[in-house]
Amino acid sequence: MWVNERNGFKLPDKTMRPVFMRLTGFVSYQILSNAAIATSFYYLPISKSLQTISEPYASADVTVSLKLLKSKQLSAELKIMDVFNSTKTKYTMYYDNNMVVNETIEPTRFAQLSVSYRFSGGRMSKTNINHQGNDTDRFTQ
Repeated sequence: MWVNERNGFKLPDKTMRPVFMRLTGFVSYQILSNAAIATSFYYLPISKSLQTISEPYASADVTVSLKLLKSKQLSAELKIMDVFNSTKTKYTMYYDNNMVVNETIEPTRFAQLSVSYRFSGGRMSKTNINHQGNDTDRFTQ
């Protein structure tokens, strides 16, 4: 058993050895050529350290993405992530002479707009390198 020398507070035996386990998953489905739905799964069955014990929790959420514009050089995409906003955690922390139980709901929902522009980087060379069906011209015997 771990004891704080200053005040004599004793940590519970089950927090002696740090243990951590997490399972995650991801599934994506393309609805149309410009729209997709992605689902993410998260499961934390065990999380213990010397001073903190987390309650097991699971969450699942959805991301919706829509390509607004797609050209050769300019593209734009809108994503709405964590639609259900389901990340909730609860943990117990032991320190000094205190025990704190903390329950949080993390607001993770957000929208993301991505716009990108691709610059051309020079001219293409040797576009007809394979015009004869093979590329043996550049080798010598």
